[in-house]
Amino acid sequence: KVANNIMIALYAVVVLSMLIPIFDYLLRIPGSKEPFWELSYHPNVYISLTAAAIKIFCFVFGLVNALKGMFSPKRMGAVIVGNYIAMCISAFMVLPQMAGMRLFSWQSLHGLFLRGIGWQTIGALMVLLLPNVIGAVAAFCYFLWGKKQTVWPVLIIIASVIEITMTVINKITILNRYSDMFTLNHSLSLILNIAIYGLFIFQTVTLLIKRQRVKAASASKN
Repeated sequence: KVANNIMIALYAVVVLSMLIPIFDYLLRIPGSKEPFWELSYHPNVYISLTAAAIKIFCFVFGLVNALKGMFSPKRMGAVIVGNYIAMCISAFMVLPQMAGMRLFSWQSLHGLFLRGIGWQTIGALMVLLLPNVIGAVAAFCYFLWGKKQTVWPVLIIIASVIEITMTVINKITILNRYSDMFTLNHSLSLILNIAIYGLFIFQTVTLLIKRQRVKAASASKN
């Protein structure tokens, strides 16, 4: 019961943190010089909206199930896997920038493949995608597939710690280089990411302890 109450509080914080920037963006649309229907054709917008929609759906799903007391390991896993998939999608928006391009576009992506993928691009791909791919695969195996090997929760925890570390480094860099740009959205984004991956670590450790207790109880009976 205590663990479920903690999950409810964390899911509520995450959902609220996701909705506040959306409301802020919608409130700023009337004052924008560029019409929203023109922005909607940019690939960055499609990528951002797709990733955000997946995240919001997953965490609202998690919050509803936590409130109902129906949060099974498989449903936990669905939320975690969905978040990592959304992060993989978001990586494609940042990847061309790390490869020396200003913005993601169909032309820049085409040019990226024409000129070849260099070490910088490979490094960006590894940094952005690999932790999320590992997290998605490990969460699928541990939560959804029911694999009980210790390697899966360890990989989930490592992927979550990497994402927290990368977020903190990114925000510190923005604060040091562009202090005027460190807005409320950046602060909320930092809190949001720490809350999300802290929640994943908590859920993973909780399930690991539960399975170890069940295993120990079965061994004592035998």
